[in-house]
Amino acid sequence: MVEQQQSDDNQKNSEPGVKNSIKKLKNKFVPGFQYTLIIATGFNISMLVIGCLNVHKCPVNKNIPLFLIATGAIGIISKFTTYVRTRFSKHIQVVYFETSLYSVESIFFFLGSYWVYKYYKPSYDPTDGDVYCNKTAYLLAFIYLTFLYSLLLVMIFGCCCAFCCLLCLGSGEDTSKAGCKYSLLVAAICNFAMLVIGCLNVHKCPVNEKIPLYLIATGAIGLVSKFVSYFRRRISAHVQVVFFETSLYSVEAAFFFLGTFWVYKEYKPSFDPDEKDYCNETAYMFAFVHLTIYYCFIVFVAFVCCCIVCVAICVSATADTGVKYTLIIAAALNISVLVVGCLNVHKCPVNKNIPLFLIAVGGIGLMSKFISYIRERLSELVTVAHLESSLYSAEVVFCFLGSYWVFKEYQPSYDPFDETKYCNKTAYLFAFSYLIIHYTIALAVLLACCCFTLCCMICTYKVRTCCQDMVSVEQENDTGIQYTLITAAIFNFAMLVVGSLNVHKCPVNKNIPLFLIAIGAIGLVSKFVSYIRDRLSKHVRVSYIESALYSVETIFFFLGTYWVYKEFKPSYNPLDRTKYCNKTAYLFAFIYLTVHYTILIAMIFGCCCFVCCAMWMAKAENSRSYDVESQPTNTEAREALTTNDESEAKP
Repeated sequence: MVEQQQSDDNQKNSEPGVKNSIKKLKNKFVPGFQYTLIIATGFNISMLVIGCLNVHKCPVNKNIPLFLIATGAIGIISKFTTYVRTRFSKHIQVVYFETSLYSVESIFFFLGSYWVYKYYKPSYDPTDGDVYCNKTAYLLAFIYLTFLYSLLLVMIFGCCCAFCCLLCLGSGEDTSKAGCKYSLLVAAICNFAMLVIGCLNVHKCPVNEKIPLYLIATGAIGLVSKFVSYFRRRISAHVQVVFFETSLYSVEAAFFFLGTFWVYKEYKPSFDPDEKDYCNETAYMFAFVHLTIYYCFIVFVAFVCCCIVCVAICVSATADTGVKYTLIIAAALNISVLVVGCLNVHKCPVNKNIPLFLIAVGGIGLMSKFISYIRERLSELVTVAHLESSLYSAEVVFCFLGSYWVFKEYQPSYDPFDETKYCNKTAYLFAFSYLIIHYTIALAVLLACCCFTLCCMICTYKVRTCCQDMVSVEQENDTGIQYTLITAAIFNFAMLVVGSLNVHKCPVNKNIPLFLIAIGAIGLVSKFVSYIRDRLSKHVRVSYIESALYSVETIFFFLGTYWVYKEFKPSYNPLDRTKYCNKTAYLFAFIYLTVHYTILIAMIFGCCCFVCCAMWMAKAENSRSYDVESQPTNTEAREALTTNDESEAKP
């Protein structure tokens, strides 16, 4: 008994020591993380400056300076957002905005890899014309990408070592966790093989140079996502990587559908290096088999989902019939869209993307509806929130891409002999009706949200006036956010109207009116969703769709920056058809972008001032607390005096 008491006392005494050591480690880690953010921010600033100075000095590929500008600007904002989140996480919630920024930064990273590595070793002589690129701009982009890829390889190697340690230490896992673990290992090995084969055959597929790049991108992103998933499951109590994991799987899904188009489009290429349609047999067959296996697996999962749904319908008697029938109708519509797209995949020469849009929306829509049904009916057993968010994000992106492809070719020819303007009538009208129905539903939902929020404001006015516990500052913040959302929604509605009225009145760049339409529509939906989340957060969970909307809005914002600023000072004379753009549409887009960039610069400056003030105040408080602790108390002073008196009295 005495030995047990002593062991218990030793454990109690050791617990504070462990806690103190953990606190010391955290205190050492935080400054290192801060300095890492500062170094990364300095590098992003240099990228932004060099990109702006050399924006027209890279004729070999004009996207390289734009890549530097975009990555520099987004990187600066994301680093300051991360700093604010780590220092003031109790007061400011910027998780979804931070996730969107890092998602867009990842997309530009892989785009920049394609633009920079494709034109390796350009000419640095300005007299070489189309082959020239400024040496500083190109080498900075090249070194930035190579350094990040090297860092990724080091992280992957470190994760492998950590995996081995965890496998050796952890032995008490059940069968489900073991199965998930080995599935992740098999998928990681497959992704590593894709990365290696893509790198070895990067210039050995002239029929479509994007096939090896698809292998490289999918392999690299897949490796990182699998390791992140493993760490989330094994170290979920200490590390929060949910949003980063969601971003990785979203980008991986986007490359999956892009690879489907690139690989299946060039089906049965020549494996003879002397022919024009040559592609390395290993690279092509690896990509083809990878995609086919995934689609077979998706069909199998869909079949299993059907069986689970049928069983759930038979067993559960308290299902929400409205949601159930809505999902069934939407799934039936997606099946018909998928079938029509597959039957007419080569019957639309006016724009070959229209049947592909039907196939993509139908396939993704089927998966998302079944997953939504599983989440609603079997939410206690299966957690598929992140996959569901990624699928709906991809569906929204394809919906806006389809809007551009379909509405651009309005009223095509239905005569098969008119090869340039022909499109199958069933396929085109199906896509057109699908988009019109969805936009009509979106407008109806927006109108219902307006009415609903007005009713909530009227009904809860008396309750708010009677509440005595609410602080006046919080009320002012809520009203400020509300008025900001209303102002932004009005501005988005004006953009939608201006873009719709001038959709064919900008020949200098037809994407400018489409940018206004897309930003206006997505912005309207996102603002109302944000309003609903703030006012009805206890009843409605719309965080994932809100994050997806702001991500898509950010992507269109940077695309619009390229389209609008590229055609600066167009002609406002309708007779000048090549350089003409409607004055209202162009200036509206230009002012919108300039105002937003001005606000971003002001926010960055404000964040800098805020961070400096916070650091100065923290140092001042630490020095004051140290001075107070160092000063002796009254009792300590009296004891010191008595000891001095006794020592003097002894001689």
